[in-house]
Amino acid sequence: MAINRDSNVYTIVFATVMVVVVGGLLAFVSTSLKPMQQANIKNEKKQNILQSIGVEATDGVTRAEAGDLFNDFITRRITINYNGKVLSDKKAADAIDAQDKLDAFNIDLRKEYTNIIKPIMNKFKGDDAQIKAEMAKADIHFPIFVCEYEGATYYVLSASGKGLWDDVWGYLCVQSDGKTIHGTVFDHKGETPGLGSKILKIGFKINLLEKQWMKVVLLLQFKY
Repeated sequence: MAINRDSNVYTIVFATVMVVVVGGLLAFVSTSLKPMQQANIKNEKKQNILQSIGVEATDGVTRAEAGDLFNDFITRRITINYNGKVLSDKKAADAIDAQDKLDAFNIDLRKEYTNIIKPIMNKFKGDDAQIKAEMAKADIHFPIFVCEYEGATYYVLSASGKGLWDDVWGYLCVQSDGKTIHGTVFDHKGETPGLGSKILKIGFKINLLEKQWMKVVLLLQFKY
């Protein structure tokens, strides 16, 4: 029996089969590549943290190298709350478990801001005392990465915010005095080329570090 390729039935059946086949292939490829994508994202975060330290040994470290070098420099991953209480303290020997929501490496500062901090600030706008009181009661998490290198101790802090078009984020490394900035790394999702995207340039980082008014005050209410 000849198939009428010009009929509506044939067109519908053919389109349906193609959608099922192509959709299935895309789903298979996506599932197969997911572990690789997650590992890539994880290594990129490690790369940013290492580069922010500001020492020659980690300057220019690649994403591929970051996975192996991370524990050589980052000796502790600490999570604190708004009041400075330690919620989690992981050593380099402790593997990063994606299911451990309190591990500092798994803390998404942007989500903390969007889900917890921003609603509080909007609700009590203008009432600083009430905002601080609510923050102290909220379940907010702040990650700190401790680096030990050549007898010196450095602390890497996360930063996240909203750019003109999309998220911007970075890592700031301070020396053990809690005031001196030792290194920075910034990145963005979709800022304007030549404008907001300049946060990736070394000149931006140098200018930031040279600003005399730039000070970091760390209210760390626990001992390392």
